[in-house]
Amino acid sequence: MSCPGILFTKILMDRLGQKWTGVASAALINAGLLGSAWTVKVSVIWTAVLMGGLVGWAVGINLFVVIQNVSGWSPKRAPIFMATTISFSSALSMVQNQLITVYVNPENLKPDVDIGPNTYFSQPKILARVPNVIIIYACVTLCLQFIGYSMMTTPPKSPDHSSSSNSLDLKKSELDELSRDQNGHARTSESLQTSDGQVEKPEKKHYGSRAEYIDQSHISKALNGTVKSTNPVVENGHGLSSESTMPEGQPRSRSMDTCKVLKTPEFYALFFFSIAICFAFTLKCNYYKQFGLLYIHDDHFLTLAGTLLPIASTSARLLYGMLIDRCIISIKDSIVFTLALNAFLCAFWFFVPQINATLYIIWIMLLAIPHSSFYVVFPTGCLWTFGPENFSTNYGLLNTSDLFVGFLGPLIITSILHTLGWATLFAVTCGFSIFALVFTLFADFNRLN
Repeated sequence: MSCPGILFTKILMDRLGQKWTGVASAALINAGLLGSAWTVKVSVIWTAVLMGGLVGWAVGINLFVVIQNVSGWSPKRAPIFMATTISFSSALSMVQNQLITVYVNPENLKPDVDIGPNTYFSQPKILARVPNVIIIYACVTLCLQFIGYSMMTTPPKSPDHSSSSNSLDLKKSELDELSRDQNGHARTSESLQTSDGQVEKPEKKHYGSRAEYIDQSHISKALNGTVKSTNPVVENGHGLSSESTMPEGQPRSRSMDTCKVLKTPEFYALFFFSIAICFAFTLKCNYYKQFGLLYIHDDHFLTLAGTLLPIASTSARLLYGMLIDRCIISIKDSIVFTLALNAFLCAFWFFVPQINATLYIIWIMLLAIPHSSFYVVFPTGCLWTFGPENFSTNYGLLNTSDLFVGFLGPLIITSILHTLGWATLFAVTCGFSIFALVFTLFADFNRLN
């Protein structure tokens, strides 16, 4: 449910500013958590509204404020900074998972209720501790958010845009200087003739390391608006078009309109990428322990996977961030590898806990690699592919995939579990990744740069 929050973030930031928008979202998150500590004892529906609706909506705002702040300060180094920023939440969950399990289930009790393929805890001594855990979690979250937003500073407005404008102004002044003679008059094709009737050759101008041969009469007419620049600039003997392409894996110097973004196959490649990874991520987070308990009857041992997951998640995010930041791998390569790895791991998920408990822990940690790297590749892919100008709108539209996963995901998972079983569920999850992978192979992210 983070999608609505992301779509409204731009409106809130225009009214409140970036920092205070983040503070407001933090207040909503903690209000939802504290309210859930009471509703969890009386109403499942209201707990879902607060935790899934209010908290999810506020988390979307909070997440986008962080991404916008990082990309605003350093858009070209966004991957590594996004990876570093987002990794802290995974690192802290190492402590969170252990504390929750030790506090809620200190006696390592086993689930005592079986409903179809699902198992649940119904022991009063366990259920009575749940509201207290939510309150503790809300207090810790509030303290960390207060520290974070007190240190946040708003980035300058469109730093890349201003530098680009200055560069354009500088080039125009240089061209204007070239188009005038020594007396300061505008040079035309006639003024290029010398006193003895010979035509003066075009001058050779150096701009840093570039040697550009420019036809003076062509520049004069172009500046006066009489002709359009159609000839390519000759640089080191090679012709370059007026809009030379950038290598894939670099941010766009200009932004695309949202209407044009919706017509590109790259938008839908990112959209299906989000559905495939988030669906598998939801399955892993909510069902890895439940599925494991069918073959591994040790709740504390399975909690170990939740403790070790942040190590794999943090490492994967930092690695992806560095590789993309240094252009070692492109956005498309990252998406293809992530989907391929996710499809492979989901295809054999069903058999792993039946083989060995330790192997199951390792398998869950491997699943954390594609799932955690998604939070680096996905926003960076949107920013670098479509540009920063309409980033909030474009990223919000891409996150409408959360609506599919959030609303239809639980229905699909529950229906398949009760009718076809775990093996089919993992096969369907693998199929989503394969479909998104095939779609991505036909997308050309480099074409847009």
